Amino acid sequence: MHIQRTNILAPAIAALAIAAFLLMQDRQGTVYPEALLRADSIVSKQPDSAAVILDGLEHGIASAPEAVRMRYRLIRQKQIAYSFGRFTSDSAARALVEYYETRGERSRLPEAYYYAGKTYMSLNDSPMAMEYFFKTLDAAAESDLNLRGRTYSQLGYIFDRQWLDSEALGMFKKAYRCSSKTNDTVSMIFSLRDMGGMYVDLSKPDSALACYNKALALAEASHDKPMAITVTGQLARFYSQQGDYEMAFKCLNKVIGEDSCWDRGSIAGLAAKWYEANGKPDSAIMLYKEVADIGTVYTKADAYKALAEHYLAQKNQKEAALCLTNYKKAIDSIQGITTTEAIKQTSNLREYRFRESEFRRLRQKNKEQRAIMAILATIGSVATLALAFLSVYLRRKRNLQSMKLGRRKTGKASEPGHEAGNGMKDSLMHSEEIYKSIMLMVNNPNAKKKITEEMWAELSQAVNRIYPGFDENLYSLCKMSEFDYRICLLIKIKIQPSHIAAMANLSTSGVSTLRSKLFMRAFGKKGRPSDWDDIINSL
Repeated sequence: MHIQRTNILAPAIAALAIAAFLLMQDRQGTVYPEALLRADSIVSKQPDSAAVILDGLEHGIASAPEAVRMRYRLIRQKQIAYSFGRFTSDSAARALVEYYETRGERSRLPEAYYYAGKTYMSLNDSPMAMEYFFKTLDAAAESDLNLRGRTYSQLGYIFDRQWLDSEALGMFKKAYRCSSKTNDTVSMIFSLRDMGGMYVDLSKPDSALACYNKALALAEASHDKPMAITVTGQLARFYSQQGDYEMAFKCLNKVIGEDSCWDRGSIAGLAAKWYEANGKPDSAIMLYKEVADIGTVYTKADAYKALAEHYLAQKNQKEAALCLTNYKKAIDSIQGITTTEAIKQTSNLREYRFRESEFRRLRQKNKEQRAIMAILATIGSVATLALAFLSVYLRRKRNLQSMKLGRRKTGKASEPGHEAGNGMKDSLMHSEEIYKSIMLMVNNPNAKKKITEEMWAELSQAVNRIYPGFDENLYSLCKMSEFDYRICLLIKIKIQPSHIAAMANLSTSGVSTLRSKLFMRAFGKKGRPSDWDDIINSL
């Protein structure tokens, strides 16, 4: 009996041993160094420690088998990303994708796609980044909630950078659902913070505050100080945008002395603006210098502009010239970032991508069905052709706060004949059929106060034809939703606020609040509703 039991167990034990050995190998039989696997296991939580291990392996990696070399390069990509470093070239990303697509472990292909997307984000090539993030979603298993959640977040950041707030919010919500299912507190906090930012941009402050407060509660409950700092910094920005400067200052006081947070540049920039607005220029300049050193390209542009103005006031021409040069470089970089139109084209590919994923899962279940494989090939071809449109790049210049306000308040108003010229243009607008149609709604109390999509399009074309550059000048002031833009069109053709309210399904006070908020968003200071009207009428 004992002998029979041994004979039965022996094959099972052997199988387990082989399986354990294969876990250390790729499909070509390569054994990975234990140190390399150790670096991979800690890179997400301890990227600095992983970097030390990778540095120690670097000398001998050139003579290692290709599978080991490529695994090393993939983990190095992860380490750079988790250290908040920047990628300066796409050569490593392209090599990893080519390897795992053709001869490497297919299970690592989703990660290769993801870090290719991160690389192109770092290089400010949003269409290419989106292409690889959608490939990640296609290739990743539904059960891989961590990778899928991170991918949704990256897509949200791209949409946010292109002012597509509704699309960004949708992605951040998907990321939050993924992290909630795995109880990943840090990712949940990030997603809630990002959702709050989108709600602010969509003029939904109550929803934004709820997200920020929930994120802060999670950070404090988990004793995560860095995350608590970054959320508190976002709350300070939120309260400042809402005009509650007392609460904004309370939040800033909690975090301004902290320098261990990855969001330090953003917090320092916000504090600098607060100090500047409250008569503390020395403190503001000190923080602007810090932002110029550690901030993003957007916050650096703000900082260099403020520093240039400071040095000009001090008659320090040399430092002022240097800051202006750096400011121009930052603005050029912002302009070089791929614009909304290219992203909208890529956004249209989402349905193809998700359909392709559905068909791929069907193919796994029904490998014998050649019809499904044919459909997959067709959809892949359509998606590939559609991606060709990603070569279309348009540029949009985004002016900064005081420069914009100065140009609008002094530049146009001081031009000879400006008032007369605007009067002639207004007369031309009054002769437009779309203007007459809208005025019929206004003057007829029984008319339905609804402007159709076709009418909005016609109004936009008429305004830009009669007031050339209206859209470009408007969007250079601040980012805004389609709803905000339409309100500005009505202001431009001088529709009274009470009538705008009826057409926009708002109260008259709601229209006033929206105009004041747009002024605050554009110029960083409080203004009356009529101040925003003056800006619109100057465009």
